[in-house]
Amino acid sequence: MTAPYVMLGDEAYPLLPCLMKPYECNSLTDRRHNFNEHLSRARKTVECAFGILYSKWRIISKTIETEVELADKTVKCICVLHNTITEKEGVERHLTDVTVQSKSVTGE
Repeated sequence: MTAPYVMLGDEAYPLLPCLMKPYECNSLTDRRHNFNEHLSRARKTVECAFGILYSKWRIISKTIETEVELADKTVKCICVLHNTITEKEGVERHLTDVTVQSKSVTGE
């Protein structure tokens, strides 16, 4: 079965066909609570991945001012380069604390 691509959001976002957000706390059954837990873990994983990419590839720390097609290719290239470097050097080297603009970004 093929699932559609969706974005993950928090409670502040409206429910849209392309956006998954947690159920409201006042209407939680066990099944909905379980969904919220899994959605939260997925969001944390994505945020961690972007934090690691952000700390290594400063081009994504600001708006990429170019055509959408070139920006798309740039982000895909960053992902390929990052994965290649991680394979060659090992994951541990990329999961260390990195200081970025006076904030600690941890890949753990």
